[in-house]
Amino acid sequence: MPAGLAIIVVAQFVLFLRIRKTGMDFDEGFYLASLDALRHGQAMGTQVFLPQPPGFYELMRLAGALVGPSAEQVREAFVALAAVGGLGLFALARGLGAGFAALIAPALLIITPPVPEDAARVWADLPCLWVALVALGLAALAARRGRGELVLAGLAGVVAVAAVTVKFPAALIGPVVLVLLAAAPGWRMRV
Repeated sequence: MPAGLAIIVVAQFVLFLRIRKTGMDFDEGFYLASLDALRHGQAMGTQVFLPQPPGFYELMRLAGALVGPSAEQVREAFVALAAVGGLGLFALARGLGAGFAALIAPALLIITPPVPEDAARVWADLPCLWVALVALGLAALAARRGRGELVLAGLAGVVAVAAVTVKFPAALIGPVVLVLLAAAPGWRMRV
């Protein structure tokens, strides 16, 4: 199964990169201009208007620091984050007990509109989804029997909070994360 997952992640990355060189829309231009202002020392929330939560801008800063400052490079980093989200979806399906179906879940991301068209865009919506999928995947894995449940549960909580800092609707995964974690063997004894 790891070879199949690797093929899916590579296919996802390659297919999502198709639009990285297309023109920007207004929102992308605004976000990238905000990133440039933040890079040049302007303060978040005072000199730089934030229509999204601060975690989104920190995610853009991290992307820019890792791959470079151009729009195309930040888009490539967002595509890499999409691949991580696909891994999170795989972990979620595996944690829920799906066998081969766990491979199908991230494969469906490749063809599910608007994901292929928007995965490389510098918008907050899909990065929020990718981070939320990682949180859900960690929570589902923690719910399975095995070692390291508390570490996975703690990571799931931290990543879920990070998803909310990217875009507020990610708060909707909070109850799901809690339900998954409550299913972990011996969870109640540890609280």
